[in-house]
Amino acid sequence: MSLMGRYENFFSITRKGLVFALKELKLDFDDELCNEMLNEYYILKLFLEIRAALETIKDKKLEILSNGNPEILNTVIWNSKLNELIPNNLSVNELKIFKPFLGVYQLAPAKLNIPREQVLFVSSNSWDAVGAKVFGFKVCWINRSNQQFEELDVKPDVVVNYLTKNGYGDMVVMSMEACERYQFESEGYFKLNEAAIEAKTTDVGYSHNEVFNNLKAKLKERAGEDNV
Repeated sequence: MSLMGRYENFFSITRKGLVFALKELKLDFDDELCNEMLNEYYILKLFLEIRAALETIKDKKLEILSNGNPEILNTVIWNSKLNELIPNNLSVNELKIFKPFLGVYQLAPAKLNIPREQVLFVSSNSWDAVGAKVFGFKVCWINRSNQQFEELDVKPDVVVNYLTKNGYGDMVVMSMEACERYQFESEGYFKLNEAAIEAKTTDVGYSHNEVFNNLKAKLKERAGEDNV
């Protein structure tokens, strides 16, 4: 849309993309289902090492520069309890054009009042890393799933798989073994892995409506037990 000189905020475009995907896959859906799926953006979970990494650099000027609209950004930051670590967040909504438009990256040095050469831009999106590098930032690309970087004759300054802190308070690479150990200690990750294994060994499938309805029922049941 940016190339057409048009702008709709991230949430609006994502909703349209969701509707397109559901129609393309010929799945039954309604507004309630779309709202439930989209509302997941407001409760995004942190990767396990993020808080520790941010704690090590809390004395630096930190901010988020996102294609997301302010409502989503503010809610996600608050729900993740990162508002004290990242007090500033910048949205493309201010310029009404999406990254990787270079003018968007200018928002960061302008708001922080520092030269672009002193900014370390961290992203897991390779296209975003390219845009930031072309603009003039130092760039760290988080490549969690060992993906191929963009072939655009631009490379990030640093590539890591995971972020954590060591005894000296530096941001370093977490080993795959350590990350997997932390992940398997998470009940949520274990349940997802269990579900993935089951999906590969059975022909039984569930629609989105069935999944959400079952989840709602279990949450209501648990809430009732807690109130007994």
